[in-house]
Amino acid sequence: MAFHKHKGTLQKENKGQAKDSTQTKRKTKT
Repeated sequence: MAFHKHKGTLQKENKGQAKDSTQTKRKTKT
């Protein structure tokens, strides 16, 4: 159940924050 919820949240963030997510990921990686 938790997995399903997580998937939905991830998709929502990816759809609305695709560019932001990429920038944040790069910043965290650096």
